[in-house]
Amino acid sequence: HPEIMIAYGAALSLDGMFAGNSSWYMPKHYLDLLENPELRAHLQASADGPLFFESEEEHRAFNERHQLPEFTPYVPQKGETIHAYLGIDSGSTTTKFVLMDEDENLLDSFYAPNEGDPLTIAKTALLTIHDRYEKADAKLDIIAAGTTGYGELLFSKAFSTECHVVETVAHARAADKYIKDATFILDIGGQDSKVIRLNDDGSVKNFVMNDKCAAGTGRFLEMMAKTMEMSLDELSKVGLSYQEDITISSMCTVFAESEVVSLIAQNKATDDIVHGLNKAVAAKTASLVKRVGGEEAYMMTGGVAQNQGLVRTLEERLGTKLVISDKSQLCGAL
Repeated sequence: HPEIMIAYGAALSLDGMFAGNSSWYMPKHYLDLLENPELRAHLQASADGPLFFESEEEHRAFNERHQLPEFTPYVPQKGETIHAYLGIDSGSTTTKFVLMDEDENLLDSFYAPNEGDPLTIAKTALLTIHDRYEKADAKLDIIAAGTTGYGELLFSKAFSTECHVVETVAHARAADKYIKDATFILDIGGQDSKVIRLNDDGSVKNFVMNDKCAAGTGRFLEMMAKTMEMSLDELSKVGLSYQEDITISSMCTVFAESEVVSLIAQNKATDDIVHGLNKAVAAKTASLVKRVGGEEAYMMTGGVAQNQGLVRTLEERLGTKLVISDKSQLCGAL
């Protein structure tokens, strides 16, 4: 049993190191020790950093500001013909698409992991929507389609779309439509993160991106969630009520994972560790912002925009509030 070899060695070493110790303890003794309030207080370090919120009222205001309304897809009526535009964002880890009517109102959307086969995932989703219209005895007419993202060209050829566009331009167009005063876009994707500076007319003025490694991306958070045996959704909901201001010193995913394992072994609180991870991602994003001279108002896009702990950490790092659209995950497709 190689997985317990080191623990076995620790037990064997007791005979030589503590041969003169005549004390014997039953397992209950150690359980009582772990329940000792003084010991628990020692193991779980007291607060040594500023808390996110000075009052419950401030916390509630933050939640309300970033509360995203639930989207309800359009329900087709019998005999109706819907003319729609299809936008597809084929990301590195997820596939998103939207259907918009001729007045640019959102009719339907789709968001799911690629699972190694993004074309099949998208095809299945589109067929599901088609079947829904068919069952309602309605017709869905796709006027035109466009693609963007990592699989921009792949999806453009597969679906014979009318156009394809680089994702920086796609995000800029969405920002111009939904957040009129946005001058800066922070997009943290699955395997890269980018910051985009906009002109007054909504076009792209400049941008920088981190695409050399997973540092500061959704993939980084996904790996950390796996290490902590949590889902990404669970990870996104903790970290707001941290007590100890932990710093993850390495942005390398491999080394950061080792740090997290070490912190878990030290019995550090989950909220504190997640806050440390959020700080690491925020620091990486802020460094990109600095390179292109960021200024308000900041709009955050991508799936990571749903992570409230990271959003709050970024707000503190940048010294301003972030604008989060209820369509943040779909901005590329829109």
